[in-house]
Amino acid sequence: IGHPASAPVFKAALSRKEEAFRLAAVEGLARIGDANAVTAAQSVGAARSRGLQLATAFAETRSGEARAIDRLVQAVDEGPTRLQARDYLIEVGKGSAAPAATVLGSTGPETRLALIEVLSVVGGAGELPAIEALQNDKDEKVAAAAERAAMRIKARARQ
Repeated sequence: IGHPASAPVFKAALSRKEEAFRLAAVEGLARIGDANAVTAAQSVGAARSRGLQLATAFAETRSGEARAIDRLVQAVDEGPTRLQARDYLIEVGKGSAAPAATVLGSTGPETRLALIEVLSVVGGAGELPAIEALQNDKDEKVAAAAERAAMRIKARARQ
């Protein structure tokens, strides 16, 4: 889905009325690294659904716009967009680790769980203090997830 040969298909899908097609088109163009992906995403995502707005932030992040990552991190705190934002942050990779760790302690339990999951995949030694602080969280699921995430990060560091 991220091959440059798919670009014409994605560009055509941007004009479809079905949101799922437009969403896939924005994501696909972002993954390809198409130079016009951000412009196309902004034209489709502006004043539309929250999902398209997040796909636009994902495209902007992939193109190097540093401020867009904050919109993805904030969206993890919104119930309906939590999983979509989490998946984008994981796909962005290490660049999402520090912004996610920064807000980790100031969110609700479901959001903490999603951010811990992001950090367990993309985080490194720099994010360990924030994760380890949650190993004694009052929410048992959060504490257990933080313990698993810390183990995963430490295991990666040993490799």
